[in-house]
Formats: sequence, C-alpha cells, structure tokens
Amino acid sequence: MSRIQTINPQEFAETMLSPGNIITKDIHLISDRRMMPLLYKVGQPFFPLAGYCLWIRNGHADYILNMIPYHLESHDALIIPEQSIMEILGVSDDLDMRIFNFHNIDLPEIDVQRQFRIGNESLWCRLEMYYSLMMALASDSYLEEITLIQTACLKELLKLEAEQQSMVGTTQRQNRGKRVLYSFLSLVNEYAKTERSVSFYADRLSITPNWLSNVVKATSGKTVMDWIRMAVIQKAKLALAYSDSPVYAIADEMNFASESIFSRYFKRETGLTPVEFRKQ
Repeated sequence: MSRIQTINPQEFAETMLSPGNIITKDIHLISDRRMMPLLYKVGQPFFPLAGYCLWIRNGHADYILNMIPYHLESHDALIIPEQSIMEILGVSDDLDMRIFNFHNIDLPEIDVQRQFRIGNESLWCRLEMYYSLMMALASDSYLEEITLIQTACLKELLKLEAEQQSMVGTTQRQNRGKRVLYSFLSLVNEYAKTERSVSFYADRLSITPNWLSNVVKATSGKTVMDWIRMAVIQKAKLALAYSDSPVYAIADEMNFASESIFSRYFKRETGLTPVEFRKQ
C-alpha cells in the first residue's frame, strides 16, 4: 500500500482549480503555480504523472531530471518524457511558467528529455498562442484538437533544437565529454539502486575508471562518486516516500549490508535518518 501525502483539500482545490489552471483526467494546463509546493516539495524526488512540456516566462528554476541537472531561465523550455524521475532543487519567487502534458503523440524524439533556448521572438509568441488556444479548447474538452496543437508546439521546439545543434561551434572534445557525461548519468539513473562503484560504470561505457573520472569532473564539476551518491539518495527518498516498505527491506533492496549502514549513509548525505525523513 503506497503512502499518500495529506494536504488541505480546500487549499488544494482553490489553487489547483484557479483560473490559470485546467486539470482533468486527460488535460493538465498549469500557469498558476501556487499549487506546486502542495504537491512537489524542493528536495523531494517525484514521478511526473505524464509527459510534460514547460517553458519559463520569468524568473528561474533548477531541476534534476533523470539525474541530469537543468537550470532554466526566461525563454528556456524543457521536455519531460513519460516515466521520468524529477527533483526540484529550487525556484525563484518571481517564477512564471507554462506547463502542459502530452500523450498519444507520434514523435519519438519526445521520449528523450530536451532543453531549448527560445531566442526567436516569433516562436515565443506562437508558443504563448498555442497555450492560450489549448486553454480555450480544454474548457470544452476538445481533446483531439488539443493533441494537434501540442504536436505543432513540440514540432516547433524540435525544429529549433535541430537548428541550434547545426550552429553549435564547440570543439569535438567538448561534445565528446558531454556525451560521456550524459551516458554515465543515464546509467547512474538506471543502476544506482544497487551499483555504486566507478569501475561498474566505466565497464558499461567501455572506458577506464580513471578516464571516466577525469571526463565527468572536467565536464560537470562533480566527481563520479558525487553523482552516484546523489542518485542513491534520490532512489532512497523515492522508496521511503512512495512505499510502506520497512527501512530494513529498502536497505536490502538497495544492496546495503545492513539497515544500520543504510541509515548512517542516508543521514550523512541528508542530515536525517530514513525514519525521520519518512515522518517529515
């Protein structure tokens, strides 16, 4: 039986169903973000309910999406694939953003997370028009029409990405370093629950542990073990928050030798014991 966070129903209803949001079984359109802290707390990883596209109109936000960090400012957009793991690191008080969910869209590119910088004002205006049109259609439940608009919006962003990539002037070494980093982070996201050695990830990437360590440090500013610890704690937080499994069972599932070792590891990284975190 999963654990469900308890919130004030009246406060949730007032903010969730504010004029800036439309939330139904099939449609999530969010521009009034007052409800977000009720659902998604800073530092607590979560599973998004669907695939999402968002863009920042004002302010800034920092996220970790499937272990890859993102800093978003005004005119940045992000595609969040379905079945992702996300964590909010922090947002500015003046954050203003648009969010819409998507489903049944035949674009394989949206199965991969992507960040975009929207420097084209014409495209920016069209995104705002797309969102306004989706809001207008959603009030009458025009699902097929909304899907067409979502497809057009996502296609424009993907076209922008292709244009930006063709103009990138970074060196081959820098590009290779980023590819290695993102491949490593993808593996960490998949295996950190049980694998915590540098050699495991180096073997998976067919490179030496020393070369992996150097590339990750030079490209991200963090060490391989920094990223592994972050991923382990993220997996542990998800297990503690979204299940009723005893701590000893979570420790065993995450390949710790004992509950006490897992608890010490968790407290060293978070300042809380697993039990304290779960109560919080």
